[in-house]
Amino acid sequence: MCGITGIYYKDKNRKVEITTLQKANDKMVHRGPDDKGYLVDGNVGLAMRRLSIIDVSGGKQPIYNENRDCAIVYNGELYNHREIRAYLVKKGHTFSTKTDTEVIVHLYEDKGPKLLEYMNGMYAFAIWDSRKKRLFLARDRLGIKPLFYYEDNEKFIFASEIKSILAYENVRLTIDNLSLFDYLTFNYIPSPRTIYREIRKLPPAYFIIIENNNTLIKKYWEVTPNVDYSITFNKAKDTLEELIYDSINLRLMSEVPLGAFLSGGIDSSTICYFITKYKLKDKLKTFSVGFDVNNRENELPFSKETARRLNTDHHTRIVTYKAVEMLDETIKSIDEPMADTSNIPTYLLSKYTRQFVTVALSGDGGDELFAGYERQIILNILKRFEALPCPFKELLQKTLFSKLKFREQKDSRIESIKRILHDISTGYYQTYTRWLTNFNPQILKFILTDDLYHQYTKYNTYRIVEDYFKLTGDPINQSLLFELNYYLPDDLLVKVDRMSMAHSLEVRVPFLDHRLVEFAFFLPVEYKIKGKTTKFILRKLMQGKLPRKVLMKPKQGFTPPIKKWISSDLKDYIHDSILIKDMDYFFKRKAINKLLSKHQQSIRDYQYQIGNLLIFLKWLNNNKQRVKTP
Repeated sequence: MCGITGIYYKDKNRKVEITTLQKANDKMVHRGPDDKGYLVDGNVGLAMRRLSIIDVSGGKQPIYNENRDCAIVYNGELYNHREIRAYLVKKGHTFSTKTDTEVIVHLYEDKGPKLLEYMNGMYAFAIWDSRKKRLFLARDRLGIKPLFYYEDNEKFIFASEIKSILAYENVRLTIDNLSLFDYLTFNYIPSPRTIYREIRKLPPAYFIIIENNNTLIKKYWEVTPNVDYSITFNKAKDTLEELIYDSINLRLMSEVPLGAFLSGGIDSSTICYFITKYKLKDKLKTFSVGFDVNNRENELPFSKETARRLNTDHHTRIVTYKAVEMLDETIKSIDEPMADTSNIPTYLLSKYTRQFVTVALSGDGGDELFAGYERQIILNILKRFEALPCPFKELLQKTLFSKLKFREQKDSRIESIKRILHDISTGYYQTYTRWLTNFNPQILKFILTDDLYHQYTKYNTYRIVEDYFKLTGDPINQSLLFELNYYLPDDLLVKVDRMSMAHSLEVRVPFLDHRLVEFAFFLPVEYKIKGKTTKFILRKLMQGKLPRKVLMKPKQGFTPPIKKWISSDLKDYIHDSILIKDMDYFFKRKAINKLLSKHQQSIRDYQYQIGNLLIFLKWLNNNKQRVKTP
């Protein structure tokens, strides 16, 4: 695992200075503390930081082909590199290292941009082809590894993290108000946007070619729900087991200590179960953290039960860090606003895990493949309503749904039930977007300045969701496709990558083997969700393999006690961080004060909205010297 960066000057006579690369590369020491490397070829420069996992002694980058006219800097793991290496050797290629990195540069020689069709892994890489004067960059199919880029009339810059791009000279940045609207709505900024108007994310499964000062950006892989209704449930279950088993087998390759996260949920427990089926040299080391043993969200008892069942070498820690310290550390680790409350426990889990191992396997992705969220349950209820005879639906609409009053905020269980009943009458798209939304349009009208709200009314923050619900097919699959393409790579995987790499820990995600992802979207939706039972096929697969109470328990969030913190530990910190001078361009001060007051007096629950504002304004305060408002 590494951090990569580089620059391409469009003036071919302009030479890259090594000091330029060094400044940018030094911003990513945490991604690769073991080594660094540079390439300068006239107007092109590449750099990388290395966390050594495979061929620890011989994998120094950049790595070249035999003729040294193609070179690569690489962040990631190619899990099928041995198979590809054997193929390339037969084709006459010679290798100087045992790394997966070198396999990619030779595969590029052999296949050109089509090499990506043969790769199974998580990666972001850049290849400089000096023969064709071509810069080729690519990101893995699911977006596990990040890649950002900046382009103006003079140059093209790329990097694993935004902070590295900011280290280059003459990078002028402006806050993108449209990205802010997306952030306030979803809690993250969907690709390809970033909080900066001038910097973009390369979306998952895309590559970039820069040649003759022309930039081509193209998608090379896409999941489509091509449902196979002929497959029996037992056959599907057996195939799923084979795919999970093989995916994990590929992800156990390592020359450094390896372990696994064990949260106590079904996804991480499944990963740990299959790892223990392999004859490891030592017991599998598993890791969990919790905030409060008496908190109903605490999953430590479940993780301990699974660890006992699987006989792992289990490590747990109850967090005693101060809330302010934890929040500050996580905000510094993310280069743009992202208000996922599980950033904090993921950061602490990674920090704790890195004391014992260098590589950890995680259960991320199970929810997006097998319908693991409450919002999919609501869509399933709506499907049943839509199947009712029309006269009965019309009667319910007139007598119940049209008279139902509810709050947008889910302050209580009763309000949630009212909201569910109301949503049943609004249709799939409206129901789903309501469950996704953090700040709804009514609250945004209340808190945004008049000028910003006027901009907001001309922008459709839900456009990316609409695209999926316009597709034909099951609405649950439509929701899962959206989450696979946006929520997963732009929120969940960002969290895992930044929080783990802040501690030089590599995290692998077996559920996101692209073969497993494709298979999940071949399955009938009824195999994924049955009534109110999410991840149905996975639960059936793991019956008898995991503790029953782990299989039966509802999904719990991996979250700290934010609601409590806002009114206690974080009260002064929030006041000092939110009510800053720089907020006045974006928000109405009186409105934000009212929001805070209602929450802290327990009149309304605004924990997620306050957390969202806190992250953005704290980020703004940390970066105000380098960015301007439009």
